Amino acid sequence: MILNHLTVSHRLKSLTLDALKLPMKYRQIKSNWYYIFWSIATAAVVVGQISVVISHNRLSDNLESIIIEQAREKINKASN
Repeated sequence: MILNHLTVSHRLKSLTLDALKLPMKYRQIKSNWYYIFWSIATAAVVVGQISVVISHNRLSDNLESIIIEQAREKINKASN
């Protein structure tokens, strides 16, 4: 009885796996333009992020130099 049940369940599993394999025959084939498009889009995002980081660092450096200059002026005024 148990052996018979195992063979039936095995057959059912193989039937369901075969049924699942049929639709996978018709996979979507992507053209080269798909990969070119996403490569360019990814590169554009990365370049944009790098430019934002560079701009932020420049702004930070300029702001730091302005703050230091103002602090020196206050110190010079206080010492005079």
